[in-house]
Amino acid sequence: MARIRRGEPACSPKGQTHGSAPTGSAHTSGAPDDLAVLAPGHRFMAGGEKLTMRPFNFGEQIQYAEPLSDFLEALQPALAASDDRAVSLMIRAMEANAGTLLPLAVVCCGKTTDWALNLDSDGGESVLWAFWWANHVFFHLRLCEYPEISRKYRAEILGGARSSQPSSGTDTAQAI
Repeated sequence: MARIRRGEPACSPKGQTHGSAPTGSAHTSGAPDDLAVLAPGHRFMAGGEKLTMRPFNFGEQIQYAEPLSDFLEALQPALAASDDRAVSLMIRAMEANAGTLLPLAVVCCGKTTDWALNLDSDGGESVLWAFWWANHVFFHLRLCEYPEISRKYRAEILGGARSSQPSSGTDTAQAI
């Protein structure tokens, strides 16, 4: 997995910046791709085959919730790291959680674990990056959005409870 170039964003497949079309994607113009709208997923090459990695579905999210939480926990250092270290830490998190990610990734691209284990390193890396790209919204929500929403909610609830003054029998105009 040493093919990642220095300075690439941690949350993007190699050769991409946030918001750009995935490398190898058939859709590169600004016009909508009818097939991409009907069958969302990330197109990629691995093992000499053109494949599409689909986002995992709700049932798979539930089935893999606990092991995926371990992967999300392992990604925390990558989020906090500088750009130079973030990609390396992200790759380590993927490698450390390959037992969880690989079976889910191959299901999402219609292949078997045996097929993936027999790929060369470039092919294996392509499968993991395609899985990341196809499911980046899921990972982003759980790593960034949901924790922030939760913090705001707790601050609002707890902060509001602390700032409320108890009702007293005295005139409220005097208290203000």
